[in-house]
Amino acid sequence: MLRDLGYFNLETFAHLQSQGAYWVSYCKQGTVMTTPDGVLVNELKVLPKKVGSRLDLDIYLGKVERLAARLHWFANAASICAKLPAVNSNLSVNVP
Repeated sequence: MLRDLGYFNLETFAHLQSQGAYWVSYCKQGTVMTTPDGVLVNELKVLPKKVGSRLDLDIYLGKVERLAARLHWFANAASICAKLPAVNSNLSVNVP
């Protein structure tokens, strides 16, 4: 299932994941992201800032939900020049 920010909902993603479905969504600003070992991900520190750089990272979404996901990031000129918050431009994809 493909969702945009208007439909970003961790409860819905958890339900989809429990049914074995895959989903792709932009990640809503302020969503708690942690590494598999529970370390809080500071997206402003880990996301690349050079245009054309990429990052793929196994993460968990949500403080309570802890949904297994993969963070995909591609640094484009617009996101870097405008200094947009990183979480407005990344994709989270579940990995059942």
